[in-house]
Amino acid sequence: MRHRYGWTLRAALTLAAAWTTNAALAQEHCDHCRTGRNQSPVRLERILAAPHAPGPRLQHAAENVQIVDNGGKNLMVRFPQASRNTLSFDERGAFPLSEFHLHAPGEHPQGSGPVPPLEIHFVHDQAGALAVVGVAVSIAQQTHPLLRRVLDALPAGAQSGTLDALDPQALRFHAGRPLLRYAGSLTTGTCDEGVSWFVYDTSPRAPLSISATDLKRYTDRFPPYARDPQGLHARVVVRGGAPVAVP
Repeated sequence: MRHRYGWTLRAALTLAAAWTTNAALAQEHCDHCRTGRNQSPVRLERILAAPHAPGPRLQHAAENVQIVDNGGKNLMVRFPQASRNTLSFDERGAFPLSEFHLHAPGEHPQGSGPVPPLEIHFVHDQAGALAVVGVAVSIAQQTHPLLRRVLDALPAGAQSGTLDALDPQALRFHAGRPLLRYAGSLTTGTCDEGVSWFVYDTSPRAPLSISATDLKRYTDRFPPYARDPQGLHARVVVRGGAPVAVP
């Protein structure tokens, strides 16, 4: 599938593997990273409340997935082409879930709060148009069971693994929790803009949890992989409705 700026999604993901936490090095890849006015991530502030705005519609299904060591940068979970897990909003039709990946540390601090220790990005691709759902993860005594299953599916030293019948609903859908929406970009690789972002509100706490032991296990394998928050410029962040699960 070809992105609106001419890159295929796979090419963008391949280039993303070269991303480091050094923003100056990352910005050498593409002018969008240096000069774009709608870059991601952002600090989630300047929030406009729109409680009656309908939330996106999320459809879920259990599918066989591939767990991938993304070039030693992070963990990625790839879904089948034309996945039955979809995101719909603004009457734009269904965006199939292409993959989700982890960033440690996270990338979207909210208000004056700190960056979350971990963040999951669910990337949906509709013929090159991208929509991403961001879910912050906080440290707690126990790791969310489905997140633990994903982490365990990539054995030490292995470059890939598989999981049968993975239903991402417990990670991607959080009933009653508002989503913060803004117009942004890819946070890795080409930094292409035109990406619709939906990030779960972290008040009073993040939607998901990971134990300190599991977080250390992850960061021992994968080095820090996150981009610093970029300027909002003329943009606003809209707190809309909670997501809706559809059959």
